[in-house]
Amino acid sequence: HDALPISWLAWTLGRREEALQALSGAQLEAPEVDYLGWLSEWLEDEASAAQLDGDAFVARVWTLAERWPPEEGSPRFARLLEALERVADAQPEHPGLSFARCALLRRHGLREEALELALAQDRRAPCFEACVALAAAHRAVGEPNLALHAYRRALIYRPDDVPVRRDIGDLLAEDLGEIDAAIATYEEALEL
Repeated sequence: HDALPISWLAWTLGRREEALQALSGAQLEAPEVDYLGWLSEWLEDEASAAQLDGDAFVARVWTLAERWPPEEGSPRFARLLEALERVADAQPEHPGLSFARCALLRRHGLREEALELALAQDRRAPCFEACVALAAAHRAVGEPNLALHAYRRALIYRPDDVPVRRDIGDLLAEDLGEIDAAIATYEEALEL
């Protein structure tokens, strides 16, 4: 397990992205080793967490999360969420980090927590990502009308967003039973 000393050295030299790449790669290759525990400790320093590229960090989180099925009480999930929370707290204006936290919480069945986080993000810094996170969280807790409202707010930020229109169509058809409205929404998406 050479990844830990290499990652630690890169981290201490200020080469955060390189350290993150080595550590996350090692975690994928050896899921039984708690590499994320080390990362979480390194991220206790808010200045270090603030130096990371938020988009690259989100990409690494998704890569790890996609490899691990959601398991209740999973220590890997707890470590991954803890690392994501530390980076998101150090970079509160980065919408992708908050969006990823909400999605990860929902994926692991923590729907109410995801909704609370999405509401807080939307109040603090309303944007496209905050609206989409809020819509998905409302839908996950069985509030389709509030989800629809949040999705429509997202379209104010990005009127030509096809995935959001698809999600609206799915919501209209699956949750609200409004098939004609869903078809019209899908047709709008196809025209973009």
